[in-house]
Amino acid sequence: MFRVKKDGTDFSVLRHFASGAGGNRPTAGVIEATDGLLYGVTGTGGSNGLNGTIFKLNKDGTGYTAFWSFTGTAADGKQPQTGLIEGRDGFLYGTTFGAGTSVPGNVFKISKDGTSFSALHRFEGTGDGMLPWGDLLEGSDDAIYGTTFSGTTGSSLLGTIFKVNKDGTGYQVLRRCDLASGAYPYGGLLELSDGLLYGTTTKGGSVGNNGTVFKINKDGTGYTLIHEFDGDGAEPRGRLVEGPGGALYGATFSGGNGTNGTVFRLNKDGSGYTVLHRFANDGSDGRIPSAGVLVASDGAIYGTTPFGGSTNLGTIFKLFSSAPSLAVLSIAKTISTVLLNMTGGSPGAVYCIQSSTNLRLTSGWTVLGSNAAGLDGRLQFLDTNASAHPRQFYRTVTP
Repeated sequence: MFRVKKDGTDFSVLRHFASGAGGNRPTAGVIEATDGLLYGVTGTGGSNGLNGTIFKLNKDGTGYTAFWSFTGTAADGKQPQTGLIEGRDGFLYGTTFGAGTSVPGNVFKISKDGTSFSALHRFEGTGDGMLPWGDLLEGSDDAIYGTTFSGTTGSSLLGTIFKVNKDGTGYQVLRRCDLASGAYPYGGLLELSDGLLYGTTTKGGSVGNNGTVFKINKDGTGYTLIHEFDGDGAEPRGRLVEGPGGALYGATFSGGNGTNGTVFRLNKDGSGYTVLHRFANDGSDGRIPSAGVLVASDGAIYGTTPFGGSTNLGTIFKLFSSAPSLAVLSIAKTISTVLLNMTGGSPGAVYCIQSSTNLRLTSGWTVLGSNAAGLDGRLQFLDTNASAHPRQFYRTVTP
């Protein structure tokens, strides 16, 4: 478990997980609760075999405590795969991937000190769904909403969207997924100011079985596809987030440049679909993002990839949510060269550097070369022929 500043500096490890009672293999991110502590789950380990734990710790890495070890029975389940949410009632809510020998997961509720635990719903694996994977959502109506990756009726196991009250009553399947209109909802749900739930499916749709973005009323009516992926982005696996201007942002596991994934934006009505970033074929900027993204307080988009980067062990990336605005940080001049330092670029985007001896010219700019902005939005360019001109103007354009 780690922390890092938003400019990529001060990376530090808060905890090295190890086998044993403390739990290992954390399967989701952590949340900061109202008490200021961080809470999360591990998929294995714990004091009751290899069934997983719920843990908490301070933001400086101290005070780590696995305050719940799953037993693997139907009473509490095993192997949690999704992150926790904190309800307005102060309890933590989550899901397990299994429960006992025949129960394919459950929805649970637990107090932050571990003294109160209850299984709100145990999935049957047929009509009510099975194998919850996306994080839960507390709706504006105080109910808990979620998705299962599999389980409907009959031989089709294409997933569900469900609702349950915080006391475990009123479990309802809002939708049973199908290939025509979206299947396998891998990520969680998002409720927007219009009161509708928004989510993604990894498969299905009429355009090449590449997945969809949908919206649905909280009573299960009004299911509508607002986007079907056509290969320029495919298989979204994480929760959508709302960004500046009310647009939706997300990541796809595949598509884009080959099968390396993308980061995308679209409006709530499905218009304005835009690929913000296509991960490179060589994996240098990351590959196959398998979780969603977040929009931070600085307006930028952050996410992770499990593969790629200089070591092929994954990356943490940053994108700007609005159009980049390049600015010159500094110009360093020697006898024969000029070094341009620029900022405000879109990370990974390639910019063409042009020069002219007359700023008033609308044409006749000379292409000097190109360079890609780093994860911090900065780029450099060295003009080795600057001494041939008594004065020189520079500009950048997107190729």
